[in-house]
Amino acid sequence: MIRTPYRISFFGGSTDRREWYRQHGGAVLASSISLGVTHEVVACKIVTTHDVPPGSGLGASSADTVGKLRLKLSMENQT
Repeated sequence: MIRTPYRISFFGGSTDRREWYRQHGGAVLASSISLGVTHEVVACKIVTTHDVPPGSGLGASSADTVGKLRLKLSMENQT
């Protein structure tokens, strides 16, 4: 089982846009929270459980991607 936390961005989320950071630089302040996404293998299938629905603005899609990659790596390391 792999658990990946969601995050809250306090400011700077748009400073990764090329038009902005080339002219102004960039900085982001964010923190992970206790809510997140869980991935586990059950009967040869990946089962994903989110604490909040995707689209909530808490980085659920990023956490989902990171979690699946971590699960894949952990499975490769077990073989």
